[in-house]
Amino acid sequence: MIVSPTLITSRANPLIRKLAALDDARGIRKHGVYLAGGPRLVREALRDRPDLIEAVIAAADQTDIPAPPDVPRYVLAPGLFQGINVFGAPGPLLLMRRPVLPAYDPAAPWPDGCTLFAPFSDPENVGGVIRSAAALGAARVVLTAE
Repeated sequence: MIVSPTLITSRANPLIRKLAALDDARGIRKHGVYLAGGPRLVREALRDRPDLIEAVIAAADQTDIPAPPDVPRYVLAPGLFQGINVFGAPGPLLLMRRPVLPAYDPAAPWPDGCTLFAPFSDPENVGGVIRSAAALGAARVVLTAE
């Protein structure tokens, strides 16, 4: 069954308040979800990790809202989407559950290659660091609690 989009028009809506809190690591940890945006990232998440998608968030002028059939879709009134879309990315955003990451175990065997240790503070910067590490061939990235 395809879920019909829900229109949200008020900044006082609990979902809008939750989405607004996801602009830093503390909000992401508190809610256990994060926002993903950008055509390529959205396409890859829909294809590779639909199990992590909690909702699709779209602007009122977006008519094609891709999502698995049972995933809630929210359409935000003009102005609300721009306030939530800190990426400035076109198209819808995905509200995604944080995957469970394995805890760092210094006694575990180390993979061949470079291991990068990066502090987790600003989600946008960490994303760039991880993408750069992958592009440069790092074997793994360990995010520290900072």
